[in-house]
Amino acid sequence: MDSVLFVGAHPDDVETGALGLLLNLSARAKVHYLVMSKCQDIPRNTHILDEYMEVTKRLHVSSQILDLPNRQIENHGQEMRDVLERYRDSDTIRLVACPSINDIHQDHKAVADEVVRVFRHSTVLFFEVPHSCPFFEPRFFYPLNESTAQKKLEIVGLYKSQRAQKYVQADAILGTMRMRGVQCGSEYAEAYEVWRIVGGLSV
Repeated sequence: MDSVLFVGAHPDDVETGALGLLLNLSARAKVHYLVMSKCQDIPRNTHILDEYMEVTKRLHVSSQILDLPNRQIENHGQEMRDVLERYRDSDTIRLVACPSINDIHQDHKAVADEVVRVFRHSTVLFFEVPHSCPFFEPRFFYPLNESTAQKKLEIVGLYKSQRAQKYVQADAILGTMRMRGVQCGSEYAEAYEVWRIVGGLSV
């Protein structure tokens, strides 16, 4: 069975940008889910680790969360690189999805920088984090059915501590899926920038 790796800087990054793809791939591939920071420096995040654990439990994925300092991840490139290399060297990772290398959030960009540095022989897709991707230029659209779209809303909603953040509110998530769906002739979709495709893109 092929393996895929989803990488986020923070809890909820992957869920916001790539959960539809993750849900569909988990039915036929081994899914690894890696997060770089626990984000415990922000007062509203008192319960975010519990929420993250509930999310990963629902997703039935192999998960790992590091404790790199929020908003300063770019200063810890070697630690990120070491962990990513362990994934690369211990399994056959066919596809990696991470934030965009053009994302203006420094943590998101730092994750993308290390992913493309480590995974030079794997397909790499950049997912969309709308509030920090003003220059996002997708070339790959992944249609989602009604069931998957609703599941995505349900899972993102488990991050109760983040409900005041507009980018994770249901109408924002749904609106983004609807907009990307319109662009590819589907009811709902997720959009991705393509860094590299190796051996075709059978997702």
